[in-house]
Amino acid sequence: MKNIGKKSEARLLIFCENVRLLRKREGLTQKEMAKRLKISVKSLSRIEKGTVPPRLSCEIVVNIYFEFGIDPSDVLKKRLF
Repeated sequence: MKNIGKKSEARLLIFCENVRLLRKREGLTQKEMAKRLKISVKSLSRIEKGTVPPRLSCEIVVNIYFEFGIDPSDVLKKRLF
């Protein structure tokens, strides 16, 4: 997460945490969650560890909205669970 502002970094960390907590809440494995979000298991693992490139998060936020009905702004701005 080099060269992004503190506010953006904080949102990215919240996003990563929300993805992990959403997966656990839904009782999904990383493989199942990755399939629903249309990403690789490796990408999902990186997201959950907080090492996701910011450009990838936009696509995933949209997929979370369509798969789980969670508002994109909520995924990025506050802890959901």
